[in-house]
Amino acid sequence: MEPIRLQHENIAIHPAAVMKPLMPNPQYRNVVVALDLGPGSEALLAAAAAVAPSARITAVHAYDVPHEGMLRRAGVPSPEIHRHRGDALAAAVERIDEMASALPGGARGVVALVQRADPVRLVLDAARSLKADLVVLASRRRSVVERLLVGSVSRRIIAGAPCDVLVPPLLPRTRAAS
Repeated sequence: MEPIRLQHENIAIHPAAVMKPLMPNPQYRNVVVALDLGPGSEALLAAAAAVAPSARITAVHAYDVPHEGMLRRAGVPSPEIHRHRGDALAAAVERIDEMASALPGGARGVVALVQRADPVRLVLDAARSLKADLVVLASRRRSVVERLLVGSVSRRIIAGAPCDVLVPPLLPRTRAAS
């Protein structure tokens, strides 16, 4: 398929992926990888390392405490909820460190950025503040109803990204997907 010229970026549409730009660029210096820590996250981080082998990679994850609202309504004390937040944060950082260590060459150049936040805002803010030249993210399959009700995180990141975006082939949606 021939790339389509749109403004000044190459865009190609494939059945399972939308990629900007088409070819890896060894001159990428700052890459932001949006991770939901679900299945396929390892491959996504590896894809970023392969596309930008000399770049600093920031693995971004927006975490949440499962059922936090129910915990509050059930009267669970705030210190206990904060402990759950700390546990979720530590588990996410540990998981990113494990994935980064498994990369060829180890975790060299991979930094974890984990916050309790909206995933779209966190990824876009990180891309801007770090002056990223590339954002790498997965697109999880959602039902039509889910797309209408909650939108698509990947679509909103692509629309707002201040730099090139790479979306490898679609991965199945999981409960861990944001």
